[in-house]
Amino acid sequence: IKLTVPQEVIIASRGLTLKETESAALESIFRYRQLKKEVFTEYKQALFKKRGLTLTYPEVTFDHIGGYEYLKRYFKNRLKLAITNPKLLSKYGLEPPRGILLYGPPGTGKSFMASALAAEIGIPMVRLNPSDFLRGIVGETEARVKEITKLLESLAPVIVFMDEFESIGMARGVQAVTDSGVTRRLQNMLLEWLGDRHRKAFIIGATNFIEQVDSAFLRPGRIDEIVPMLYPDEEARYQILKIHTSKLRKIPLHKSVDLKRIAAKTSFWTGAELEKLCLSAAQLALDEKAEYVTQEHFKKAMETLAIDQAQREQQLKNMIETLKRMENVNQVILREALENIRKTPKDRLAQVAAEI
Repeated sequence: IKLTVPQEVIIASRGLTLKETESAALESIFRYRQLKKEVFTEYKQALFKKRGLTLTYPEVTFDHIGGYEYLKRYFKNRLKLAITNPKLLSKYGLEPPRGILLYGPPGTGKSFMASALAAEIGIPMVRLNPSDFLRGIVGETEARVKEITKLLESLAPVIVFMDEFESIGMARGVQAVTDSGVTRRLQNMLLEWLGDRHRKAFIIGATNFIEQVDSAFLRPGRIDEIVPMLYPDEEARYQILKIHTSKLRKIPLHKSVDLKRIAAKTSFWTGAELEKLCLSAAQLALDEKAEYVTQEHFKKAMETLAIDQAQREQQLKNMIETLKRMENVNQVILREALENIRKTPKDRLAQVAAEI
């Protein structure tokens, strides 16, 4: 059989050893009589699963994210271009980005944003958390770190998403003293990898508690910038409601449903809560065996989701003050985020932002 090797197959085989590549190629030929990217992708995902890791090829894009235009622009202009065209950066004496840390309230879509970036670029994403590294026998954790980081580098370009980054980069003052120093050794090895000038894997961390992250993890060269991802403003909330009722899923809305009105009444709600609101309204309609989801269903669903607005107002103020004090924070993005929020004076979120 005479075979040509498509470029997409070469890219899909990244991270595989010669033996693994041969196995995937034989499987592809047996199944399809040709080399198909999908077979190499499936083979690679199975190998990651055996090692206790999750390798994904996200399909959600920035079009599936409501609002946050300033962040999408930042990702496209600063990160997508740099990762896909490193030669262009070298022309201007610049180096590829190392990673960013997304900081914001829970439920604002930080992991969704990371997935969308991976899809926009067309590269895989691996999710990591402390349990992926930690092992019970002395020395196994260190060996596991070496195995995982070597695997990730072989897969580059790849996005490595670390949710709850404070658990991995825990500050020294809050570490448990009963783990025989395993946590510290794990952190030291990760710091060495993150600081390696030859590292190719791009890191996206996400945290709700940035004050718990050791400052060593936030230094330039390991993490380029801290990027805020705050509560969605009114226009963003409207877009999120539209996406969850007509794009990500099709909810039969009655003509009485006014998504803009709902958006106006949901200050300080997160994207996750707005999604739950749409699903709860749809469930109420189903319970009644109604043909359509009405405005009344949304009203009843809203009453079941209690949001402590005063608490979130104070939380937002505290977060902004923290961001203003910290080094390595992208202050331009922070200003854009606040200006974006302030554009709708009638929105309570905008009023609080104006006070900061």
